[in-house]
Amino acid sequence: MKARTKLEKEVMALSATLPKITPHQEAVMKEKAFWKFATKLNTINVKYHCQECGAKFYADPIEKKYGGRKYNAVTCPECGEQLHELLVEKGRGHRVDVPGIHCFITTKGRFLVLRYFTCEKISSTTQRPYYSPIFECCQNWIPINPKKGEGVTIVARNRNTGLFYRIQEWNWSSEMSIKKASSPYAYYGGSNPFFQDCEWSVVRVPDMIRKYSAYLKKSSYSAPYNYYRDMLDVKVQTLLQCGYGDVVRWLSNSDIYTYWDSIRICLRNKYHARDWTMWRDMVKMQRDMQRDTRNAHYVCPADLHAAHDAIMREHRRAEEVRRKKAAAEQLRKQMEREKEAVDMFYSFKAKFFDIVLQAHDFHVIVLATPEAHLQEGDAMHHC
Repeated sequence: MKARTKLEKEVMALSATLPKITPHQEAVMKEKAFWKFATKLNTINVKYHCQECGAKFYADPIEKKYGGRKYNAVTCPECGEQLHELLVEKGRGHRVDVPGIHCFITTKGRFLVLRYFTCEKISSTTQRPYYSPIFECCQNWIPINPKKGEGVTIVARNRNTGLFYRIQEWNWSSEMSIKKASSPYAYYGGSNPFFQDCEWSVVRVPDMIRKYSAYLKKSSYSAPYNYYRDMLDVKVQTLLQCGYGDVVRWLSNSDIYTYWDSIRICLRNKYHARDWTMWRDMVKMQRDMQRDTRNAHYVCPADLHAAHDAIMREHRRAEEVRRKKAAAEQLRKQMEREKEAVDMFYSFKAKFFDIVLQAHDFHVIVLATPEAHLQEGDAMHHC
């Protein structure tokens, strides 16, 4: 898409001056952006085959967790690499193609720039792993001190709607251009493990980011865009400067905005909750019960656990009353609909009640009540 606004033209002018990826960055990407595998036939008592050095060995796998996912890991005795266990069928698994993407963060002008590079690692049991050429596929331009109406600007190549990190999904003959934030380009990692080993070293960053970078990296951020988006947020900076980093770690950005009025009461009264997720649940239940969540009496309890349990019991009782009222109202509406149906039945059928057809021993009459229709349906087995 052609740059139209003043912001987009400024971003495109700065994007053209960004340097190419350096050999050191290429080495960092090849080391961090890919998993390393040890293939093994899906049978018992079979050697592992290291995809890094080609060694064959026996080992007992150890279960580990990474990015919320469990996997079995083994260590190669030859090269010392820690490898992910990859079970394959017989006759397969000699070649493993792993797509990878890596993010390098820098600054340009008044923007924080997240540069995404992608390539593919090809490893096999017969040769050392090698890599496809490294291409830059996407850039996120985040204004450090955004003006009114400014947001993230995406500069990227054309691509299909498949996976973000698949090198086959990108059109490498296309030029870098402005993309819409609501398009498939607006994908910033989520829980994808390839984004969790990003290069966090920044050439020049604001003092706020430098001061709290090490602290926030210990939290559950899986994508650099989410990390820096929150760091440049005014409310997050306020919490960090006031010593409420635990709120940023345990509550999402949307939760901070939703409960900001209640959080400000905590800041004013210098209240620190031992468990901010429990505090959020307590405030949410108080909101459901239409209590004043801007009152320190409700949002700053001395005993958070006791206050949470008490409001939870009241909330359950209120929910039970609400469910009973809803069930009674539903029953009342159903009885009204049934009464309307009976009245409609009599208004349509009353004119035919006196009709009787006789022939020999047969008598045909019109059923005079809805109950008679139900009895006939049960007796004759029709719907």
